[in-house]
Amino acid sequence: MVRFVHCSIKGDIISKDTFKKPNLNVSFCETHKFNLTGAFYLSKVDDDNPESSMWVRHRKILHSHTDYYLKTEEGLVDGWLTGTKTYLDLDFTKHKIYVVDTPNDLKQLFLMYGRFSQQVEWELGRSTKETHNLNQLRFEKLKDLRVLNQFINSLDPEYLAQLRNPEPKTADKFARLIASRNIRNMPLVSIKNQQVNIPKKGITCEFLVDLLRTQQKWETLVADPSDLRISTVVDSLDFRKIANDGYNGIYYSTNLVKFNELADEDMTGKPLKKYVDWCNFITQPDIGELPEFMEFLSDDDKKEIKDEIEYYIRWLGSDTLMIWDWPEHVISGGGET
Repeated sequence: MVRFVHCSIKGDIISKDTFKKPNLNVSFCETHKFNLTGAFYLSKVDDDNPESSMWVRHRKILHSHTDYYLKTEEGLVDGWLTGTKTYLDLDFTKHKIYVVDTPNDLKQLFLMYGRFSQQVEWELGRSTKETHNLNQLRFEKLKDLRVLNQFINSLDPEYLAQLRNPEPKTADKFARLIASRNIRNMPLVSIKNQQVNIPKKGITCEFLVDLLRTQQKWETLVADPSDLRISTVVDSLDFRKIANDGYNGIYYSTNLVKFNELADEDMTGKPLKKYVDWCNFITQPDIGELPEFMEFLSDDDKKEIKDEIEYYIRWLGSDTLMIWDWPEHVISGGGET
C-alpha cells in the first residue's frame, strides 16, 4: 500500500460519501487542460514524515524563495500548508490506478489517450474568412476521402472489379445511375468515426454507385491538397477512454516528477523575490521524439506537442494522483496539520 494525502484549504475531509464524481467528458479545466475538473488530487506521503508530501515540500520551497505567499488573512502563511488533510492508502493494481512512472510512460499515455485536433492554419495576408472555411472543408473531406479509398480497396474482389474495371454494360449502368442520383441530389456516403456507414441493405448496386459519386465529389472539392497547411495540437486527455479501460485514476509518480538543483538552493541571507514561477523547481523530463502517430503531422507540431507534454510535469509541481472514481474498499482518514 502507498499512502497519499490531499491538502484542503476548505477544511473538509473527503470520503466515499462526500466524493462527487466529475464529468469525464468535460474538455475544459480551469487549472490545466491536461487535468480533470472535479477530480480528487493527492500527493504521496513522505516516507520519513507522515505529515508531509512532495506537494507540501514544494509549497515550503516556494516560501523560501519568495514573499508572494506570505501575505494572507489572519496571519496564515499558506492555506495549503495549514488546511485539513485527507489520507488514502492505495494499491495501484488492486485499486486500478494508471501509473505514469517514466518519461516513456508519459509519452505512451498521450499516444494512447491524448485528444488531438487538426485544422488548416490561417495565413496572414493571404487568408480570408471564405478561403479559410473552404480550405478547412477541403481538409475535412481529404480525411474522409482517405477513409473512403481505404474502404473501397478493402472490398471483396467482385465488388472492387465493378468499381475499378467494370464491363461495358456495367460501366454504362453505373454512369446512368450516377447522373440520375446526382440530379435528384441523393445522399452521398456518410463517414462517422473514420468508418464508412454501410446501409442496412448491405452493399447493393446503389451503394456502389454512391461510393463512386462520393469519391468523385470529394476528389473535385479537395483537388491538389499540397497548398493546405495543417496545424496539429494536443487538446486534453480522454479521461472517459481511460476510465472505460478500467482505471479509477492516474498517478504521475515521484520517479517522474522530480525537484531540480534550484529547489535545494539555500536561500539563507538572500533577498526574497515578489514572485517565483513554481515550475522553476521541477526538472523537465525528456519523452524523446514522437512517432508519426497520425496523418498530416509536421515536425514542428511534433516538437511543440512534445514540449507541451513535458512542461505539464513541471507545471504539476509535485507527484500527483488524480482520482475520478472512488476505488472500492478504500477508506479515507483525516487530520489537522
